[in-house]
Amino acid sequence: MGKGNTSMKKQVGKIILCLLTITMVFVNFTLSTKATDYDLSQYISQVALEYEKDGSYIAYDQSALVDQTKLRFNITAALPKSSLDVNNSIRLTMPDHLALEDTVAPVSAIYSYAGESHDYSRDGPIGSYTVKDHQITVTINNPQDDTLNVYLQINTTLNQLTFTNNEVTLAFSATSATSTTITIKKATETTEAQTNETQTTPRTVKRAPLKANLNADDPNEISGNINDLVKSGLSGSYKLVGKTIVTWEIINDPAINDRPININNDVTIDLNGNKLQLYDKTYFYIKSGKHLTILDSTANNYQPVEKETTSNIGNISVVEKSTQDDPDKREVPIKLTYYVTKAGANNTTTTDTTKKYTVDFTHAGRIFSETGEVGNQDSTFMIEKGGTLDFKSGVAYNTGPHIVATKGDETGTATLNLSGGYLIGNRRSNVIWNNAGNVLNISGGVITNGYAENGGGIYNNDANNSATGGGTINMTGGYITGNEAKLDGDQNRRYSGGGIYMKSGILNISGDAYITNNTKSSGNSTFNHYSVHGGGGVAADNDSQVNMSGGYVTGNNSNEAGGGLYIGYYSQDGLAKLTLTGGVIASNIAKTGEGGGIRIGGSGRGVIRATSKDNPIYITNNTTNTGSTEGTNESGGDWGGGGIFVQENGQLNIMNAIITKNTAGGFGAGVSACPTGNTSINTDQGAAIYNNNAKGIHYSRGSGASEKKNEDYVAYIYYQNNSNNTNYQDYFLAHAANAGSYTITNGMLGGGSEEYQGTFNDGKSYEQHYNADGVEAKFIGLTANPSQDDINIALAKASTYISGNHSHNHGGGIMTNGMLTLGESNEIYPVFHVEAYKAFMLKSALGNTTKNLPMANDQFKFALYKHTGDSTTLPQWDGNEFTAGSGTNEPVAEYFNEAANKDHLGRIYASIPNFLYDNAGDYTFYLVEKDSDDTSITYDHTIYKIQFTVYASG
Repeated sequence: MGKGNTSMKKQVGKIILCLLTITMVFVNFTLSTKATDYDLSQYISQVALEYEKDGSYIAYDQSALVDQTKLRFNITAALPKSSLDVNNSIRLTMPDHLALEDTVAPVSAIYSYAGESHDYSRDGPIGSYTVKDHQITVTINNPQDDTLNVYLQINTTLNQLTFTNNEVTLAFSATSATSTTITIKKATETTEAQTNETQTTPRTVKRAPLKANLNADDPNEISGNINDLVKSGLSGSYKLVGKTIVTWEIINDPAINDRPININNDVTIDLNGNKLQLYDKTYFYIKSGKHLTILDSTANNYQPVEKETTSNIGNISVVEKSTQDDPDKREVPIKLTYYVTKAGANNTTTTDTTKKYTVDFTHAGRIFSETGEVGNQDSTFMIEKGGTLDFKSGVAYNTGPHIVATKGDETGTATLNLSGGYLIGNRRSNVIWNNAGNVLNISGGVITNGYAENGGGIYNNDANNSATGGGTINMTGGYITGNEAKLDGDQNRRYSGGGIYMKSGILNISGDAYITNNTKSSGNSTFNHYSVHGGGGVAADNDSQVNMSGGYVTGNNSNEAGGGLYIGYYSQDGLAKLTLTGGVIASNIAKTGEGGGIRIGGSGRGVIRATSKDNPIYITNNTTNTGSTEGTNESGGDWGGGGIFVQENGQLNIMNAIITKNTAGGFGAGVSACPTGNTSINTDQGAAIYNNNAKGIHYSRGSGASEKKNEDYVAYIYYQNNSNNTNYQDYFLAHAANAGSYTITNGMLGGGSEEYQGTFNDGKSYEQHYNADGVEAKFIGLTANPSQDDINIALAKASTYISGNHSHNHGGGIMTNGMLTLGESNEIYPVFHVEAYKAFMLKSALGNTTKNLPMANDQFKFALYKHTGDSTTLPQWDGNEFTAGSGTNEPVAEYFNEAANKDHLGRIYASIPNFLYDNAGDYTFYLVEKDSDDTSITYDHTIYKIQFTVYASG
């Protein structure tokens, strides 16, 4: 048997036999069948009706129809193989009110069913049916499975149906408790006598068509070509009952490329397990003030299936497409494979597992589009300022650049609410393009298969007007996975952010959000490359703000720097900021650059401080392999930083941290420092650094130089010549002989002692001075030996864990050649903390306050703004934005209240990151409460002003 017949045989085994049974609802009618007939009423699963209009069939919309209107029933059902006779046939007597033209010739081929008609040009039809003596006989070629599936079309006309009171309701039984019903309305003609004395001739008038969907709770059922419906304007709720198509003819001119399906009203579309095909560059355009909701009521039928675990990370997704079930030969997704790296907390570390998932879309509700490349027309969904898209479930795929884009012109806020479903790119551009001033609320769903220079999953744009800032992304759930940032270049262009690229704006990560298994695939950090690109998970540029209070950044890969997060470039406009108060950053890799988990760039500023032990921070099991593939130690790559790297001029403050069980091939497996930086380790809310393991066999070349870095090379030679000295396990620093002095003390988190050994004497570290090959350098190497009691005290106070990370060179946990502060310092840019309380009050009928009410955790949201410029006009706050006041108010971070019972107040605890006041002078911040969608609550619009002065040292 040839390949074609083999393929046909496999497909026949998956077919569904679909036949018609019709009962009258408004007429007393009994279906009469012969003894040899088989009752299929309980097996019909789906019926759709189309009628002929202007030469094409469109979905029946309950309009009143005139005689001779051509009708077409599209019917599917599941039939037991046991119901077929010896000829593999089944016979059904048709009801009297449905007239079919008798014929002994096959009137139609039966297609194998996979959502729509099977493309049988290669494999041939799988069956046929004939009509004779008012009976329909269906024959299946070579049936195999116990349950057979078929798609069948029945053609008739309006005048062949029996009407009562000008309408007939056809009930199609199904396996569900309720049957599918279609009511067909017939237009009637009446006569009126003219009262005009000069004309008494009767005139014929047509009764006005009845409106569709008289019950507002029932959606309009649609299928087939809906161009006419689109032209007349979508409004209300729709449910797909078959394949539904929109073509270029909605604008009646094939030369016009802009072919929007304008959403001028609030619209809900239930895909209902069917395909919505947007052909010929048609796309949804959601107008200002309007709301489009997309859902698939059959979404529970195609849940992700866990296939296997893998040791690999940075896995891009795989989309399997097929034309077999699409007669128009469009490549429609039929299966998705994606990866999630799960991280489970385990004391001071996490246990990470990367799992492979597949989703079968064969019977999923899918939106297929093929937009062009022109901006504002290049997305399946284009959201105008003020418009809203709710994507709740279903699948969206575009052969063009984007699935969703928000417009950047005009005023107002375009909003995407993604709570479920799959937004699947086709590896041509970003899956989502978010312009300045707009909001993406991601609480569920999967964003995958994007491929772009920056932001494979999401590109968060800035604005020409810098005062507007960029877009906002609130990610409380869902998955951004399997996306890729491509290409490589110099530091004048960005090629970064496999999952998300923040050109500007705010990214808030919390809850169960996952940014996982994305990749920045090109680039390296050899010689003159400087690690200028990166961010496998997220890259934040310019004045972007990344706030992470929960969620997961896991299993991402950067071929260059910043496997998980890349915060700020060495040269950019403004300062990129990270405020990390909770969440997990785990199992990310930087292959040739620095910062496996996090890279704080030269224009980056960061604060890592958990709000409580109940919401800890884990920076665990991240890796930088810089130098591992570059040959000898003389070309040994960048400095390192398995968990975190801080670049020259970058600043990072970390509090209440345990830094343990990290490894390094070079020195300082806990913390390592380069001479260009300034490191401050403090007892107050500082760190405990112990039980790290450095091998001392690698050292850094340093990117951008063709020769070895002198300072740690000197240390390397010293330790090679003193092989019995390995006291560099937990902390290492090297600097030029003529540089300033550095001192480390024994103090650790909780007030205990690190009990350092190595270059340490009388409670302070000293600098080893050494000359190697004519090069002089100073360095500090320390190994901690704290008591178990002091470790236990530190663990009791800790809420941030930096452990299990690895660097091929230095700094398994942290590597810095910028400004690193562990704990609070009263000398170098102290961190200010704001503690506020909220009361949720119940008012009596007289209006006076009676008592407090209990408050749930995260019930109310607050925002901190930094004020700059003129302050002569007082600000005003309306719950969402400042409506008055001079100067500029820049958003810093968002916070939520802590839970409280009726006898207590809800606490709000906020940190003002020290990078926001790194110069002497007066500073002003505002703390405000944001309104939510709960209109039953009256929100406090008071502005709380915070002022302080920073003095220059000395």
